[in-house]
Amino acid sequence: MRQHCFLLFFLGLFVFVSPAQEKMEYVAFMNNVLSNHPLIQRARNFSQIGAASLSAARGNYDPQISGVYSNKYYDTKNYYSVLNSEIKQAIFTNQSIKAGYEFGQGSHVNPENLTSSYGLGYIGIEAALLQGLVIDKRRADVLKAEQYKVINESEQKQLMNDILHASAEIYTDWLFTQNVVKINKYFTTLSTVRLEGIKQLAAIGERPAIDTTEATMLVQQRILDYQAAVVENQKLIAAIAVNNWKNAKAEEFNINLISIDSLRGLMNVMAAKIAGELNELSHNNPIVTQYQSKVKLLEVEKRYRAEMVKPILNVNYNFLTAPSNAGLDAQLSMNNYKWGASLAFPLFLRNSRADLSMAKLNLKSSGYELEMKDNEINTKISMVINSIKILAEQVKTAEKSVIYSKLMLEGEKLKFENGESSVFLINTRETKWLESEIKLNEYEDKYIKAIFELIYLKGNMNYFN
Repeated sequence: MRQHCFLLFFLGLFVFVSPAQEKMEYVAFMNNVLSNHPLIQRARNFSQIGAASLSAARGNYDPQISGVYSNKYYDTKNYYSVLNSEIKQAIFTNQSIKAGYEFGQGSHVNPENLTSSYGLGYIGIEAALLQGLVIDKRRADVLKAEQYKVINESEQKQLMNDILHASAEIYTDWLFTQNVVKINKYFTTLSTVRLEGIKQLAAIGERPAIDTTEATMLVQQRILDYQAAVVENQKLIAAIAVNNWKNAKAEEFNINLISIDSLRGLMNVMAAKIAGELNELSHNNPIVTQYQSKVKLLEVEKRYRAEMVKPILNVNYNFLTAPSNAGLDAQLSMNNYKWGASLAFPLFLRNSRADLSMAKLNLKSSGYELEMKDNEINTKISMVINSIKILAEQVKTAEKSVIYSKLMLEGEKLKFENGESSVFLINTRETKWLESEIKLNEYEDKYIKAIFELIYLKGNMNYFN
């Protein structure tokens, strides 16, 4: 008798909240993961990397200042002093505007470089009229960097979704094991109380002694099931601790951690959250976004390779200042100019044509991959939506099973009191009730995780903010 009273006291410790217990709530836990988990902090670097790459590519359009000065002084003579300085600004692909200053003086200066003592200013333009007119490597790098930025942001979102999805499932499984502990504790207490009653009845001859053995075996089985449930619950608490980061470190493992959420309550909240999406296949999955950006990136590559097939024709035209003007009053003259042109192209174009062919094939392959991945995501979403609908019916069926199992046990108890049943049958009915309770919680757990899967496939696990 004392042993069983001690058991009841021991089980009761898990029912009431002790001062050492710590409470946790789902939304707070998920926000903590989102704010403090180190892998999510790492994921946030992806967008910064993409932005830095784009900024570097745009830096190719920064204005450039250049200058070259050369001087020779020999045998007390200034042979030459030559200065060329220029500022150039790219305006599109292979087009640039520029302005500069030339100075050349000396007894042996090259006549081409000779200027007045005031020097020579100019303003002009450089332009590619064939290859590079529409797109060149500099412009292609910028367009590619824009898509790489999108890809990096999508990778960031995907990694964050992976971590949040895993954390949400761990939390749900923890709620499930918490319920299983409570259920097994209740039925262990129930079987222990019955054992005491049967012992008293056997002592006065109302029940055969073998019934005490039957009841004792059930108590022992209940204790083992309860202990196994506690172990599983502690495993999930440890998993929660791994994901519960605060102040740059994971929270310490606390076996007395409890949730203030209920499995059924979380199920109802999640069901309401996705109620309007149960018939929609639309999504914003970051994996598909990555494939879309890859296609756009390869489209840029194809455009660039097509441009490289054209001949190279570059022109350079500069307006010069009038020789009679000097200093700040110097004026550009339409009658003074300098220009040039260059033309080049390979005879067979084998290299550029092969590059273009490969770019087209890569683009086509990526288009097929995008179509396949989008169809795969849509199929999974459709399957999960169907699973959610079926699981909702299974939850309702499991609820009825719990009610019927309990009614069957009550009826068996009445038959037992009238001497028409046995301890074995009562134990069997009670076991069925226990199994139906756990089965109901399993379906609730699966239902919640199916909703998490749907949210994950649709592309945004950060739905709780």
